[in-house]
Amino acid sequence: MTRYAAFLAFAGCAAGHGSLTVVPGAGDGDGPGSTAPGGPAAGPGSGQADVAVDTGPLSALPYADTPLTAFGEQMTDVLLAAAIGEPLPQLPLPTAGPFVSTAPEVSYPDSGERPVGELTVLGFGMEVDFILKIGDPEPDAPPGTQDGSFRTSFYLSSTGLRLLDFRCEEMSREAGLPAPPALSGLETFGQDIIARIRSDTIAQLFMGEPERRIIDNAEVWEEVDRGRPDSSDIQRARVMLEQLGPTPPLSFDVGDGGILVRDETGRVFVVNFDLESDGQQFVLVTDPFVRIESLDP
Repeated sequence: MTRYAAFLAFAGCAAGHGSLTVVPGAGDGDGPGSTAPGGPAAGPGSGQADVAVDTGPLSALPYADTPLTAFGEQMTDVLLAAAIGEPLPQLPLPTAGPFVSTAPEVSYPDSGERPVGELTVLGFGMEVDFILKIGDPEPDAPPGTQDGSFRTSFYLSSTGLRLLDFRCEEMSREAGLPAPPALSGLETFGQDIIARIRSDTIAQLFMGEPERRIIDNAEVWEEVDRGRPDSSDIQRARVMLEQLGPTPPLSFDVGDGGILVRDETGRVFVVNFDLESDGQQFVLVTDPFVRIESLDP
């Protein structure tokens, strides 16, 4: 999951360091955005539609209507409020513990750079493992038969719900958790991924030209390209699914997430949060609550 954490090295500004106003760009309006290059309009759960995104400045807002949009919108509001020291709106998930001060802790792990002026939201993303089976993998088993989960990172913007990263992982004895109400859309999205792997249309879910144009940052897009699976990843996934029913039950594990933003000087930042499991439920880490970093060299 380190690849996604590097990509989502978002930075924002803490209280006293300028404004953090979300500036909707040309992506605003009634339509959610366009499909990935070469892809037909959406399959189940993808939230894709045909709306041009060819005039700038571009914004990820409003997010397309997808099974995970409500959670993405809630966390976007939470992260922006935390970054500028405003009172937090209602959290969609419980916290791992109380906040250590009256304001949620915000850290700047690298240079401590703050964005300047108004911010344009470029997208929301999160790491998710879709767990399909558990057990002990057999070392001599063919590729795919020893796998038990998909390790993914998704990206939500005005163009729809996309995959940033996708890998098959070997089975383990650790089962995931059911999706809480705030993340109930993971079930729909997971079954959509499964259906697309079986129908050989999974490539339509990967980030493409519409997302590249919104992000408009060569360094960030290099991270996107590095996360693309090769044909062996997809083949392993097909082999794993051949051993399962048409709609296999899913459980989940989650990791980092955040919002990608651009400040008015053109620099790209990430405002990150961490999710973890306490064994019973997914909780938001509070120490720190938000990590803010610049993606630009």
